[in-house]
Amino acid sequence: ESGDSIVQILDQNMTGTFGYLPATMTFGTTYYISYVVGNDDGNGMVDLDHICTDITPGQAVVFYENPSPDAGADQALCGLSTTLSATSSVGTGQWIQVAGPGTASFSDAGAPDSTVTVDVYGIYDFAWTEDNNGCTAQDVVTIDFNDDPVLISIVEVCDLVDWTFVLEVEVSGGEPPYSNTAITGTWNGNIFTTDPLPNFTAYKFEITDANGCGPIVISGQTECVCPDQDADMDDTLFEFCVDETAIVPNAINVNPYPEDIIVYVLHNDPGPQLGTDIFGTNTVPEFNFVAPMQTGVTYY
Repeated sequence: ESGDSIVQILDQNMTGTFGYLPATMTFGTTYYISYVVGNDDGNGMVDLDHICTDITPGQAVVFYENPSPDAGADQALCGLSTTLSATSSVGTGQWIQVAGPGTASFSDAGAPDSTVTVDVYGIYDFAWTEDNNGCTAQDVVTIDFNDDPVLISIVEVCDLVDWTFVLEVEVSGGEPPYSNTAITGTWNGNIFTTDPLPNFTAYKFEITDANGCGPIVISGQTECVCPDQDADMDDTLFEFCVDETAIVPNAINVNPYPEDIIVYVLHNDPGPQLGTDIFGTNTVPEFNFVAPMQTGVTYY
């Protein structure tokens, strides 16, 4: 007690150095250390009951519990933000960045479940430090912020011979190798080419990286159509003798697909369609007069 008398003795020694006694003491409670002078009680200590014993007023002392913070489990995640999960013990806590390639910001640095956001992908260490009236301790958690893959382009390639198409999908970022779901195909670095799909096929699949980051969701439906041809023939009337080979200029503005072939047709219709009578075909615009053609009649 604070006066010159002692109510309850918790411990005594000849050095004046005392520690916390869990069995009999409580954290945060005020205790007193007094200097006592008097006769020997026969056991090497002062006889506190002797009338000549002198006791100084007690020096007040308080013992505080050491914190035992838990910063939570290490994490590996996708993106630049996560929620921390420290477990508090005693006192007040504070998040600080210990290491990392960029700068971190906390939504509430004093909250064990604060959100942390970094500006550069990579591995960071964060310390949850607790202070209980000057008694401090900290625990560190390591978080790996992984980059998400991103879509660069999707190219649809049609095959007009067998009416199929393939998708060529290019991605970047994240951590190769990449993988996909729900559709078959081949990866070549960061480019995924699907196996041929029938025309009009609807598709939907996902792409993730080696860390499981993503997914990039790709969906759609492809319709392969015949290309428009703007080819033209010279509309000048050419006249030939019956024993001559009719030779006219080649078509212009011809833009065939690689798999296309070109053929010239001699027929009896001036329009963009073939006539009812076809008199011959050739790979070049050259034709001879054949039956049942008639002289003096216009053919095309």
